[in-house]
Amino acid sequence: MKEQCSPSNIQSHDPIASWLLIAMLICATFLQKIAIPIGNIQILLGLPLIFGVVAYGFITRRLELKSNNLLLYLSMVGALALTQILGGQAFSIGSILLLIVIHAPYAFGLKNNSTMAGVQFLYFQRIMVIIAIIGISQYFLQFVVGANIAYFLDLMPMQNIIQQGFNGTIPLSYGSSIFKSNGFFMQEPSNFSQLLAVAIMVEIIYFKNWKRIILFTSAIAVTFSGTGLLILFALVPIYLVQHRKFFILGILLLGVITAPIWSVIVGVDKTVNRAAEFQSTESSGYARFVSIIPTLNTYILNDTKTAIFGLGAGSIIRTFASTDVNYERHNPSWGKMIFEYGIIGALAYFIFIFLVFWRGNGSPYIKAALLIQLMVLGEYVLPPTLHSLILTLLIWSNPFTYNRDYYNKGRVFFMNIKQESKP
Repeated sequence: MKEQCSPSNIQSHDPIASWLLIAMLICATFLQKIAIPIGNIQILLGLPLIFGVVAYGFITRRLELKSNNLLLYLSMVGALALTQILGGQAFSIGSILLLIVIHAPYAFGLKNNSTMAGVQFLYFQRIMVIIAIIGISQYFLQFVVGANIAYFLDLMPMQNIIQQGFNGTIPLSYGSSIFKSNGFFMQEPSNFSQLLAVAIMVEIIYFKNWKRIILFTSAIAVTFSGTGLLILFALVPIYLVQHRKFFILGILLLGVITAPIWSVIVGVDKTVNRAAEFQSTESSGYARFVSIIPTLNTYILNDTKTAIFGLGAGSIIRTFASTDVNYERHNPSWGKMIFEYGIIGALAYFIFIFLVFWRGNGSPYIKAALLIQLMVLGEYVLPPTLHSLILTLLIWSNPFTYNRDYYNKGRVFFMNIKQESKP
């Protein structure tokens, strides 16, 4: 039975269960690039914290196994293991074990009625307001105090506690001394941009606070990253058409059409001009969204066995390191799964992700935003950061009835949540 919020049941919820959600959101945001150095390797701090939360929640009976999600998880794990056995390729045991472990929390969920339904979105928005303000301040502070201070997490001497392999200090253009904002805590400006886009969709769907939408949009502008904008371009027009907000849709379309003119005035012309990057094989746009296609054609799809079973867990990194090509490369999640686990393994993973998302709680738009981020905008299969966000917003949260008309008529649902948050 899905819960309907009412003032009478606000006091009946477990505050510790809410803190479990907050801890997961902290893993996804403030701790996104903090690592634990162990010898010559680094482990993202979020990984042990996630499993600490799972262990504590399960021991205290706040988290419980969900039979349907558990069955989906075990089926996915079995299919992936089968591809490695039948494929006959060398594979990384560590890589497939990490994939299995990082997805294990999807089999759990909070005990029903342990938190206010939908409260995870309130927590997420409050955190993103803080990070958006910090991100905007970071960008402009570099002109006042210098980049070494504004970006000191990325430039400080003790880099062994910052996860390597990411570029937190990306100049606006080649040779520029001005850096894009990474929100201080985010691994890269693109990660910051994507989380802001999710926050904007949450605001549009649930809270409808235009001040926060303007704040988040301003923060996206100083990331100079197009990945978050792709989420918005994919979902906002559909939402506006569905809700018959044609006037707003017309204004937005006019803004997009005239972007080459006004973007120069407000200083975001570099973001707008990046739309042409898809044509250049040496650009990040080509690497992120196009390069995986010739990569799959070259290494996977030209052989029946590798197409079916893949080249083995961890093989995409080894292949990229040992071969040279005449284009920039990147491995989005969907491409990584096909490359390493073949069509069978990738299909099993896609079905698992789609069904746990479908069974998740919340608006289809939030599910779509997180699904786009997970599958298309980066290699998010193994890192714990995005998984902790998905678990919090969709999978672990208590069920509630999503009704489009109910949310359109007012904010009663979230007024109840605000009453819960008062001391």
